[in-house]
Amino acid sequence: MKRQLLTILLSALTAGATAFAVTHWGACPAAAGAADAGTTAARIARKLDLSTEQTRQLAEMESAYQAQLDTCSLNHCCTRREIATELFAPALSTNQLDDLAETLCHSQRAAELATLAHIRRVYDLLTPAQQDQYREWVFPCICGDHEGGAACSRCR
Repeated sequence: MKRQLLTILLSALTAGATAFAVTHWGACPAAAGAADAGTTAARIARKLDLSTEQTRQLAEMESAYQAQLDTCSLNHCCTRREIATELFAPALSTNQLDDLAETLCHSQRAAELATLAHIRRVYDLLTPAQQDQYREWVFPCICGDHEGGAACSRCR
């Protein structure tokens, strides 16, 4: 009997912790374009065989980029929270919904712009041979996971 109660208790705690983590993640997701573990300065330096000076400059750029993304993520989360409050106001018109969507898009735009600018700054730091490798590596990430990826005929 004690063993069954303990199993039930542990199952309930695990389910509760999982629900909390999923809810917390869903309530304030990171802004799109946030760097993943594959775009760190160290990984780029190894993959492209960067010089010591290039690696130093890249680390500085990566640090500044991450600070920008952190700010964008916080602003995006706060914008979503404000929108959530306004969304449930009585008698919300279609124009007001459009304004809320525009506010959210504007917030998201900052993260996208930071990411595109960072990609370009890294590209400009590289030698022509490294640029070719970087372009091949990054292009599919920009194109996304939709059907066909980089070879998608719908994008051409």
